[in-house]
Amino acid sequence: MIERTNNVGLLGALTALVSIAGHAIAQPGQYSLDDNPSMPISGPTVPPYLSAEDPYGFGLPALLAGAIGPSPSLAFGYTDADILLGPVGFLVPPHVINFGPYQHLDALSGIHTPLVDPRQSFLEVHFSVDRATTGFPGSGLFTQATNNQQPGDIYVSTASFLHPQVFVGTLTPPVGGPVPTFSGVLPTAGGGGSNILLIDESVFGLTAGNGVGVTVPPTTLCPAATPGSHDNLDAYNLVPPSLDIDGDRINDVTYFHSTPPVEGVLTGTQPGDIVRVLPGGASAVYSLSATLGLDSLGIGTDDIDGLVLWDGPDGPDFALFSLSPGSASVTALSGGVPAIDAATIFFTDFSGLFAVYAYGSDLGVDPAGPLSQNVYANVDALAVEVTSDPPPAP
Repeated sequence: MIERTNNVGLLGALTALVSIAGHAIAQPGQYSLDDNPSMPISGPTVPPYLSAEDPYGFGLPALLAGAIGPSPSLAFGYTDADILLGPVGFLVPPHVINFGPYQHLDALSGIHTPLVDPRQSFLEVHFSVDRATTGFPGSGLFTQATNNQQPGDIYVSTASFLHPQVFVGTLTPPVGGPVPTFSGVLPTAGGGGSNILLIDESVFGLTAGNGVGVTVPPTTLCPAATPGSHDNLDAYNLVPPSLDIDGDRINDVTYFHSTPPVEGVLTGTQPGDIVRVLPGGASAVYSLSATLGLDSLGIGTDDIDGLVLWDGPDGPDFALFSLSPGSASVTALSGGVPAIDAATIFFTDFSGLFAVYAYGSDLGVDPAGPLSQNVYANVDALAVEVTSDPPPAP
């Protein structure tokens, strides 16, 4: 595995420049911020306190940190649907605008191209979490959670995983079980792992509870999360490639996103659907939830929270995704060991079935459930990087 720095400092707040494993990355990624959604940012049609942390309004994790408030850096004039590149600020406009009818992003993916031969390729998983999710001791997430800094960060798995393209066409319908479209567990899952802090929230100019525009290094102990105190990075696209090549705030590259359940009120799009945005901004539903194997327990009951999508001109098409807390499929599958929860990464080849690709514990995320001291776990944004490094030996 490539070693990466575990201490990204404040350089990004000025230059958006990060040095990782000896490589200078001019832009660390495109992202959006969770806006609650609450009035007045979202408008009067959307109830307050239904966020990326708690999209179905079940009160999680309000029991840990109070009612959920919007990311404070949205005060710069951004919305949940704006895709940002580089540090936030009054002088930095949103780099890409979502031109569809949608007011919120829940997941974001650039277009990934299938490989000619994926059998010797592996993935490192990049992800974000929210304010109530922590990691195993020794992980970057654990350290950042101890410092009350985790919801604006990007982490990378220390384990690598076999490229998901090798599983296209292999999913089979289950025989019984609580979710009729759940195909089981792929051999990539269950090997364990940890994570490293890849990009600190300060690189994006985000706050970890110290006030809008106030950035601190990852070693600083920050205030505990309270309603609306910490920025929550809830959608992410790894750059390069950039979605906006010429910098005119219009996407030049096709990208995909999902929307939270509240968008059903506004557009009728289900939270398990995937929307495709073509160059120039025209958008339409790319895949209905049922083609991913979602919503088998009721329309609108599963919410895609993190997404990486491969779309070839002649196929195959497949995706990795996570589901939000409160999603019916996660609830129905929970309770086992290892835990299936909102930190689990799933695979689909759009055949109407889905399977576990990686448990949260494979990413070093402390799982939710009675066997853990944690009661909540949520992978909030998702991206991947192709590598030739194989998984570690058992």
